[in-house]
Amino acid sequence: MPIEENPAESAECVAQTMRSSLLFVHPGSLGDAILALAALRGLHARFHFARRIFVGQQQIGQLFLHCGEVDMALSFEHTLWTDCLLSRDTWQASTERIMDSVSHAVVWMNDADGTVAANLKRAGIPWTSVRSPNSTDLEQEHQEDRYLEILRDWDVRRPAWRPLCPMEKLHVSGSPLLVIHPGSGSPHKCLPPQIWAEAVRQLISREPAWTIALIGGPADEITLWGLRRALDRHQVQVFHNYELATIASLLASADLFWGHDSGPTHVAAAAGTPTVAVFGPTSPARWAPRGPFVRVVQGSACQCRTWDDVRACVSKPCLAIDPAQIVQHSQAMLGGLATVSSFTKGRPAWRNHGHLTCLSRTPMVHCRARCRNIVIFCEDRWNLCRMP
Repeated sequence: MPIEENPAESAECVAQTMRSSLLFVHPGSLGDAILALAALRGLHARFHFARRIFVGQQQIGQLFLHCGEVDMALSFEHTLWTDCLLSRDTWQASTERIMDSVSHAVVWMNDADGTVAANLKRAGIPWTSVRSPNSTDLEQEHQEDRYLEILRDWDVRRPAWRPLCPMEKLHVSGSPLLVIHPGSGSPHKCLPPQIWAEAVRQLISREPAWTIALIGGPADEITLWGLRRALDRHQVQVFHNYELATIASLLASADLFWGHDSGPTHVAAAAGTPTVAVFGPTSPARWAPRGPFVRVVQGSACQCRTWDDVRACVSKPCLAIDPAQIVQHSQAMLGGLATVSSFTKGRPAWRNHGHLTCLSRTPMVHCRARCRNIVIFCEDRWNLCRMP
């Protein structure tokens, strides 16, 4: 006699089996998206075999795809997102197919009229969360913690830290590499180029072998070339307006990074590169990059109450920073810079080799950095390649 099944339970099981994707929608900037990675990884840790779909800014999505953090990256111009803002009756077939595979949808944004939340529910997605990390009713202060707090009802826990790992590394030279991003999303968060230049001179006076690289995007032209002129006696390599994935590879290859409260600073910290982050009017308690090798430098606490006050402030005491502080924090992280060899020996072993891979559930896999080496399976932990 056949076993009778509860139709409701059977249908739910079938739906959960068919729905094997996690949908993440993030409308924010690069630094904010990096701070959301812990929540993204935490949810994926609960559903190891789920496909991760990311909707956000195109270059951020491509970076996450490049680093193996997501399995599909869509921009806000994709029909999936534009359909979410319309009545479900008008959805295209491609949107229907993707939505039919989603078990959990996380939308980190305001949805004042409830359109997005309602459409996700109508799509039959069992678990949905539509909430901005900037909601005033969240208890946590740091942005990364706020992302995790939003998913607390799903029992999502903070995952163990692991580096953001681009598939390829850029090796600029054989000497230690310092990368500096002198710009930011706002010029009011930036040190004068002369401060960075003096810090470079002090660093090189201790160890002349450093290679210096400057990075910047379209909005950083003034600060980028201002610093280049201030370093006119030094050999400097400039990476201006490069693709984000290329810059991430450079940051992951660097031995030291200096920057402001900006997206590249968060990428460097997430990659495990020793990072000195200079903060001015923004709060490090809310926005500091997270990682095991991060030092924050800040002047006096900012007294400006609004961004209009920040723009009007001429003296900028919050950015009154001695260049020696930047070098001292760098030395503290790197264990002293008496010689290049002592610096190299003092850094974590995995940075000496450069190649890491996220281990799958197969006994042996090839390194995702394409070095053709074999890594040993260790229960989804990160491990070194077996270098020849």
